Amino acid sequence: MPIPRGCGAIWLAALEGKHPTMETAGFANARYQLEQRVIAHPDDVDLLGVLGMIDAFLGRKSEAIEEATRAMKLVDGVETFFIHRNLVSVYAWTNEPDLAFHEFAVLIEGSDRLDSIESLKANPELDPIRNDPRFEKLGTSHQ
Repeated sequence: MPIPRGCGAIWLAALEGKHPTMETAGFANARYQLEQRVIAHPDDVDLLGVLGMIDAFLGRKSEAIEEATRAMKLVDGVETFFIHRNLVSVYAWTNEPDLAFHEFAVLIEGSDRLDSIESLKANPELDPIRNDPRFEKLGTSHQ
């Protein structure tokens, strides 16, 4: 199921530091469209995970955390890394750095690929926790 185009604009605005809100032109509609897709496909963990990220970007903390953790409970198999990475990002964007670092450590422990860890650390979705001293230490015991 495709993600509404406006969600990409929300993601871009957040990463550019523009602090998108539901009042920003078109963002409430994009979020609503995504939410309707999640309602129509409640077991689609990718849609649910993206909704969690969009809500985190829009400052909807409790909704974002609930959606991202629900996605983690539903996930199995191939999507696990993406959904778990998404949970780390949601915690980072909702000002929950301790939870973000905890989940990041769990994610790293479950990964045997150093390139995955390095690409994860380079992900701009982790910018809110990048300046935390704990960030550079992530994955060092894995190397």
